[in-house]
Amino acid sequence: MRVVREVDTAAGDMCHLSFCVPVGWDHEVDPLDFECAHFLEHMIACMCSEAFPNVDDNQRVMHGTGAKSNAATSPSWTRYFVTFTKKHLEAIVPLFAHGCLKPMLPDGKVFENEREAVLREIRMRASKNIMTAVEEAYARNVVVDTRDAFALRTWKARIRSVRLMTCARLKSFYDRHYNPCKAVLVIAGGDAATVESMASHFDTNQIVSAGFPSGPPFEFSPLRCLVGDRCRLTLVQHISSFTN
Repeated sequence: MRVVREVDTAAGDMCHLSFCVPVGWDHEVDPLDFECAHFLEHMIACMCSEAFPNVDDNQRVMHGTGAKSNAATSPSWTRYFVTFTKKHLEAIVPLFAHGCLKPMLPDGKVFENEREAVLREIRMRASKNIMTAVEEAYARNVVVDTRDAFALRTWKARIRSVRLMTCARLKSFYDRHYNPCKAVLVIAGGDAATVESMASHFDTNQIVSAGFPSGPPFEFSPLRCLVGDRCRLTLVQHISSFTN
């Protein structure tokens, strides 16, 4: 895993972490994989792991500390990020590190809630006429045949894939494409000691890198954005190639 450390005293007590994996829609070659990258983004963003298995507890930590977190999927990258104050470092960083490097995919109610969230976002990207046609088709054909035509990446195929999605399918996609060794971790803070303290929570072989690698999703320095927007930072707003 490549680790990018950025220190800027102007950030004060603000900290930022971004975990970027080179996995996106372009990896969904098999029709059965349609929307897997997007669905996985939602599931991993729950930050569940063996060390932190409870979604509700994780959300309480995030909300209770005032941390701002989000995730985004593009054709070639998936990115998870969080911004928080230095005094909450010990509460946020271990949760984020375990959730990104050793994720546990929650099932049951959480899985179904995220399925509905993914479907809502697909509908937002589709025109009203297309979606009406898709819903009418499903009304006529309640039983979904997995052998049916997935050949073209249509909105109907995307929706069908999400409706058929299982934890096992997501785990298979994860095992094939999510390789932490290929990930880029961005650690940003106001002083070197804080940055090193955050880095110590990531149990991996770290390659220290000066500056940012070229190409998305690194067009903008986290700290330049962080200083301008403080705790409300969402880097995704500054990267036009990304979409939620």
